Amino acid sequence: PWTPRPDTGTLIDPAVGSIDDLEIFLARYFPQMMVTAAVPTVIWLGALRQDWVSAAILLGTLPLIPIFMVLIGRQAEKLSERQIDRMNRLSGHFLDVVRGLDTLKRFGQSRQHGKTVYRQSEAFRSATMKALRVAFLSGMVLELIASLSMAFIAVAVGLRLIHGNISFQTALMVLVLTPEFYIPWRNLGAKFHDGLKGATAARKIFDLMDAPVYALAGGSERIHDPGPWPIRFDNVSFTYPSRTRPALSQVSLSIPAHGHLALVGASGSGKTTLAQLLLGSAPTAGDILVAERPLKTLDLDWWRSQITWVTQRPYLFSGSIRDNLRLAQPNATDEALWMALNQAYAWD
Repeated sequence: PWTPRPDTGTLIDPAVGSIDDLEIFLARYFPQMMVTAAVPTVIWLGALRQDWVSAAILLGTLPLIPIFMVLIGRQAEKLSERQIDRMNRLSGHFLDVVRGLDTLKRFGQSRQHGKTVYRQSEAFRSATMKALRVAFLSGMVLELIASLSMAFIAVAVGLRLIHGNISFQTALMVLVLTPEFYIPWRNLGAKFHDGLKGATAARKIFDLMDAPVYALAGGSERIHDPGPWPIRFDNVSFTYPSRTRPALSQVSLSIPAHGHLALVGASGSGKTTLAQLLLGSAPTAGDILVAERPLKTLDLDWWRSQITWVTQRPYLFSGSIRDNLRLAQPNATDEALWMALNQAYAWD
């Protein structure tokens, strides 16, 4: 089955905000996990050589930290996922409002939609504060466990030192090593919220990257005759999976070589769908023929390289006009650029 790609607003947050969260996860939380796995192990082995009783206490109190991290982490992870979902919806709605701002102003609806964006922003702020509250709670719990564990070891060492069951040098070494044993865990707790956000963002990004691309399988055929070529739609029909009404129903048209065709119709009549089907975005009922060859038999990568899409609102990237023109063909010569400008009536 074919499913439409996510709308632009849904893609904006994973492409911008989630990348930043993933960077924080990889640059801060993941290295701290490595430190937390290595440093306490080395310190525990050192404490074991000095005093096996203190080492046993360290080993006995250690499981409390990951247990509480898991218990709190499950709730925090759910809140983080909801927060990212709200952010995606907010991004999509805000982008739609900005794009349609001219139309909203003409119909006097800009203030109403501004209030809607404000309510969604407040809901997102509230969700963020809930997630932060859980993150701060996890940090407080880890600090409490670490402090109580260090206090327990200090009391045990002090009592044994009073009764002469441990030397002063050994007791001093154990008391020096004990805080270092828990410091990596405390630092991990401080970065716990960043880790959850990064892990959730990573799942969103990789789910998007691993999502199957539903399109025509295409073939390997290429047209060797010099273009342009005639294009013909032969009883083409297409229905979106989520709808019962077809977007296109038995459309037949012909575009001769060097010809021009204007599609005129109301919004939702299928103009964009027809253009997307010409790019091979989905299988159809009926045939799309290029130079009398079915589109489904053509090499789609090659076919798409033969098509130029000019949007309603062209965008010039920063740089020179030459840089913008060479986005389509990086190795184009100046003569080719001048010819393109003349053909587009843009030289003047």
